[in-house]
Amino acid sequence: MKYRFLIIHHAIVIQKIIKKFLLQLYERSSIDVCLPEDQALKYIAERKYHIVFSGLEMSGLNGFDIHNQLCISKLNTNTPFIIMTASDSPRQKDRFKQQGIPFFLTIPCTFYQFQKITQVVLNTEIPDDNMRFFIPKTQADIYIGNRLFKANIINIGMDSMDCELLCPKEIAKMIRNCEINIHFPEQYNHARVNHINASLLRFSTKERLTDTMPQRLRTTWKFSYTGLDSKTALARVINQAPRSSLDMYEDLEDIYEINEKLTQSNESMQNDLSQLKFENKRLLKKIEELEKAISENSPRQAIQLKEIPLSALINEAAKAAKDPAKLKIFQRVIDDNVKLRKMIHKETK
Repeated sequence: MKYRFLIIHHAIVIQKIIKKFLLQLYERSSIDVCLPEDQALKYIAERKYHIVFSGLEMSGLNGFDIHNQLCISKLNTNTPFIIMTASDSPRQKDRFKQQGIPFFLTIPCTFYQFQKITQVVLNTEIPDDNMRFFIPKTQADIYIGNRLFKANIINIGMDSMDCELLCPKEIAKMIRNCEINIHFPEQYNHARVNHINASLLRFSTKERLTDTMPQRLRTTWKFSYTGLDSKTALARVINQAPRSSLDMYEDLEDIYEINEKLTQSNESMQNDLSQLKFENKRLLKKIEELEKAISENSPRQAIQLKEIPLSALINEAAKAAKDPAKLKIFQRVIDDNVKLRKMIHKETK
């Protein structure tokens, strides 16, 4: 579809930026640009527009004046009006509400901010980005470089989809921007939405061949659009899905973040457990070696008590005897020894 837009602003820089953004979104669109005091009223009266963009703080005709002219014109009475302002304070928003202006754009803005409000204005039927729909038997062709991956879609929304596919030999090749074609089933008239740009947001293992080799992956792909054609076509199909098939994932990012943290914690615990098992195995082997060494050594010979000098068993120094009975015995032994020595000496002469 070819759109026609009107940009009214006193700043040439703003005019050029908004026009550039529009051409990025809708390259086949027709865009009129003018100053507020120039041909603004003439354009509004003579041409029908899909959106009119106007500044607020302008000399001569300001944004409210332009809006009033739209309301009383014949061609553009119902034309969406986006007012551009440097302030989005609560007081300013109240002024817009009182004037019946539902859309405003804070300047300066990013391309994403501009894209979002423009697409909302032009396509009120596009579902919210947080919605996910379950449409059975929906498939996707994912083109990454010169490779084609076939996937079964689990759920799909306007900004992303979850799907399952067979794990490629090199998962790293999937972490690239790609193009996706979506095939809807018979109850949606086999509708096709082609040429959706996407990138891999996250993946997890669904099934494994072995402990270290995944077989099937669950993947999440983030969509991006260069124009409204693909997005409008996707919205047209999704809006046919029954409300019972609607999944709300308002906290999807938090859920994935928690799951990722749990996965990392589990991996860390598995590593710790492996290290403990290795250390336990090492210690058991060391104990076995020590027991073997002890059993192979010959036992030492027993030491007989009789071979030990009596003095070795006495830890105290000898003491003089004071018992009178013992003294008489010692004296008699000494006297007999003296007599015996004298007798031996006589005989030797």
